[in-house]
Amino acid sequence: MQYRAGVRAVTLQCTKTHIMQRKNFSFRFEWQQAIAHLEPAVRLEIYEQTVSYAATGSACFQTEAAEQAFNEFILPDFRRREKAAAYRARRKAAQMANESDEAASPASSASPAVPTTPTPPNTPTPSTALPQPNRRERRWLEAQQRRLQKRRQSKALRKCCI
Repeated sequence: MQYRAGVRAVTLQCTKTHIMQRKNFSFRFEWQQAIAHLEPAVRLEIYEQTVSYAATGSACFQTEAAEQAFNEFILPDFRRREKAAAYRARRKAAQMANESDEAASPASSASPAVPTTPTPPNTPTPSTALPQPNRRERRWLEAQQRRLQKRRQSKALRKCCI
């Protein structure tokens, strides 16, 4: 923390590039409800410093109550959103790199994968292997099989008894 002429300046950890690219932000109703019980001057300071933090990545508080409310209610949401945005950016960059790798090597994508070791007959190759069903799909398939089995049993009973 830095101290300047009686004003407590708090520089917060954040990603400057992400914040500087932001043209707008949303002030959430939860934040307003959390600071509604504070004095009007403290609320105004929180509003102003929230906008300042969204634009520059730093906030300077004159009162302890404003700093405490900001750090407790608003800052965690900002950090969570910044972390999510950074994650989305990494995923997008990885996806674009993956697409460019596929475009750069069309010969490898044109021919199917041929196994180097001999495989026994009737063994699916990795390119033709079916995806395994997940837990939900397995349960659905099992339920369908039980229904079908009951239906077959009831048909067999009808033929036998009629």
